[in-house]
Amino acid sequence: MIFSSKAEYGVRLMVELGRQSPEHPTSLKAIA
Repeated sequence: MIFSSKAEYGVRLMVELGRQSPEHPTSLKAIA
């Protein structure tokens, strides 16, 4: 399946947010 660059970054963001523990908020700087 081929994704656009924007969609690929969105998927990466969702994966990273899913990996983080729910007890602590995650900053965008930490994900980037």
